[in-house]
Amino acid sequence: MKLVSSRNRTGHFEQPQIDNLVRALESAWAAVRNMDITGPPKKAYALLARCIMDEARSGEENRVVLSNRAILRFRLRQARIDSQKRRAPNAEAEREPTRH
Repeated sequence: MKLVSSRNRTGHFEQPQIDNLVRALESAWAAVRNMDITGPPKKAYALLARCIMDEARSGEENRVVLSNRAILRFRLRQARIDSQKRRAPNAEAEREPTRH
């Protein structure tokens, strides 16, 4: 049984699937909350929720897989943000001409 096929006629998830998604989010958050998070924890939690929902909409129903994929997406996003922050000061320095 896939989550997509178990949605009701309006396209929404049923309560058992919602419960599974909540447990997946709780599991992912337990792993992520102690990481070095870029930005506020509320935003990190929301990002994890979006990642889990994206996976669920694609048909994934396994709670462990949902959690693991959300954590992976979260870590990739954090790495991208950190990389952009490191490059930002260098990019501005390159744009401004040096005056002597």
